[in-house]
Amino acid sequence: MLYQKRENKRNTPGKWPIEAIRTGMEKYKEIYSHYPHTLDFDKVDFLPSSKLIQRNFGGIVKLKELLGLDCDKDGTKGEYRSNIARRTWNDAVGYEQQFYEFLISKKPEISVHEHKILRPGNICCDFFVYTSDREGFAIDIFYAQDLFSLSRIVYLKNKRYNKLNFPVYFVLVGNDLIKQNDIDMLINNRKNPIGSNIKVLTECSFKILMN
Repeated sequence: MLYQKRENKRNTPGKWPIEAIRTGMEKYKEIYSHYPHTLDFDKVDFLPSSKLIQRNFGGIVKLKELLGLDCDKDGTKGEYRSNIARRTWNDAVGYEQQFYEFLISKKPEISVHEHKILRPGNICCDFFVYTSDREGFAIDIFYAQDLFSLSRIVYLKNKRYNKLNFPVYFVLVGNDLIKQNDIDMLINNRKNPIGSNIKVLTECSFKILMN
């Protein structure tokens, strides 16, 4: 699901009675096959913001308890959370291995370093590829469900990487629904631009660049 921009969203007092929120959550489940998690409230116009949920109800878990919904599906605890974490970890390991194999198919294996510590900042990147004895570029691969979560991930990564004095590539893996044009538009419209040394690319775009 790509990020759906919310227009003219206001948390006007009294606008969101509990039954209106219940109706919105049921509608979300009907569309996406699960009840909304915390960040999902900020993606659609028929639900209040996550901040309102936190302020008025003390968070998504307490809201679901109030509504009598299955709190094990809140995405924050229990077997549901464990399964998500396990699947995410397994996917991450698999993507790193595939990405490493791609890199060494394009560059000498001796020049491709996994989990290298970068300074300043003591940043552990996924890969660093040397192009000479002292120069090279860093790669940080990541997964994002949609443009909304991609924007938040890039914001956090940018704070870590933007002071480095060599190229850095943030590479989206595992989601072919997000296209390079989507990413470019998002990055170009940011109020706070990312570091000039950073590029955000889909896996496809990065592999084309490496050819």
